[in-house]
Amino acid sequence: MNAHQIDTWIEAQLKHRLPADFQNIRQFIIDDAALVEMDSLKDISIFDAGRVEFLSVNNFDRTLALNVESKRFSPVNPKYRPAIGRRNSEFANLLIAMNMSGIYISNWCDAQGWNYKKTLPGMNGLPIIQYCRRVAQRDQVCLMPLGYDYMGPGSGNIPEGPDLIPFKEKKNVLTWRGRFSGTYSDWNSEMWWAESMFREAAEISEEDVLRINSCDRMKIVNALKGKQWADVKLITTPREAEAVIKNKLLSSLFAGCTATRIPISEQRKSKFLLVVDGNDIGTNKYWSLLSNSVVLMVRSQWETALDAGLVPEKHFVPVEPSLDSIEAAIDRLAGDEERCLEMINDAHKLLKPNLNVRLREAVDYLTLKEYSEKLIFPFGRNVNGSFARPK
Repeated sequence: MNAHQIDTWIEAQLKHRLPADFQNIRQFIIDDAALVEMDSLKDISIFDAGRVEFLSVNNFDRTLALNVESKRFSPVNPKYRPAIGRRNSEFANLLIAMNMSGIYISNWCDAQGWNYKKTLPGMNGLPIIQYCRRVAQRDQVCLMPLGYDYMGPGSGNIPEGPDLIPFKEKKNVLTWRGRFSGTYSDWNSEMWWAESMFREAAEISEEDVLRINSCDRMKIVNALKGKQWADVKLITTPREAEAVIKNKLLSSLFAGCTATRIPISEQRKSKFLLVVDGNDIGTNKYWSLLSNSVVLMVRSQWETALDAGLVPEKHFVPVEPSLDSIEAAIDRLAGDEERCLEMINDAHKLLKPNLNVRLREAVDYLTLKEYSEKLIFPFGRNVNGSFARPK
């Protein structure tokens, strides 16, 4: 990429990542009402990069601690909500490494698709950093990728190594493996997590059965069950498999729906790969788009920082979670190799800049810099010199 192409790419990335409201509002002020509301949603944290400390919102100041010598944060109790503690620590450590200042509001939990303006009106539209957002959240959520293990160039989900199998030499099969997951939300109440069905002593109601069958992953597995051209199955952890065996209702629901895990190298042998949302985006999304296979993606309401410029019918084939939709797409693609190769090449062209470590670091830095310049948080700073407070 030449200098102009790099500038154009970075500009497109920032436009996608930053909330739409950034263009309309000069600055956002964090006031007392906002702090109270953020403290009501347990996954929101506020990090003061200038003071190198978490604010007391949701107790992140007590659950994450700074090692003064290494200047790195880590969870005080690693077993307490490990994923959230790790992600918040990694984010704070990134801000320290980049010598950032300012205030950063973030929510690193999966599937945080809240309509914040409706559920937390006291925040007055304050932008929140998340790794994934609903399309409907574009006016309030700023996107940042997760850490290296999940979204870094060369990680398992975004491999640097190319797919060495040409499209022509692949099996005429649609392949997918994934855990049973999904969320249910009416935008007003707590998210319902599909995995909760596997918890010990979980009682499954008729309403739960309807929710299970309404998850896209379950819809698809049931729709493609027994089709020779589709190797599409759910995988279960040992704990989940045990729960299915013990519960007659779960056994009935998951009959014929599960299979063993398949490594990426084996999945790449198929001409067609399926991507379907779990709690938010499907974890196979980016390595599938970087393969020499055509991606069929079930309609999705979620996006991450890596989705900038992603276009249906150009980079992937959108499908509904039904046999008719998926079968029709496979039939069309099987008879049009030229279109398949063009779609694969377009997907590679779109995502390959994300494999450039320096480019990724540059756009991450600019995202965080622009974010911090928008937020004002005067509380607890130089109060002795304030004209707004008693001396």
